[in-house]
Amino acid sequence: MQKYGMLVDENLLLSSRQLEGYKPVEYAKIPDFDQSTHYAAQVSPVEEEVRIFVDVEIKELENVDEGEGFDEMAEFN
Repeated sequence: MQKYGMLVDENLLLSSRQLEGYKPVEYAKIPDFDQSTHYAAQVSPVEEEVRIFVDVEIKELENVDEGEGFDEMAEFN
């Protein structure tokens, strides 16, 4: 379903209908990547003349030892 949006104070307001001042929103396609070592992150939307484009970037996961994260979580329980 086509989405329409408007940027207000760097926030993307969305609608399923094209309201006054709203533009079609286009999301970048997520490329193939190794999900065990990387993750996809949405980039801030960019308002263009006829659309609002939301890009994506692939980032590398931090390498955390198994014990390290679990020990920290145990302290909160």
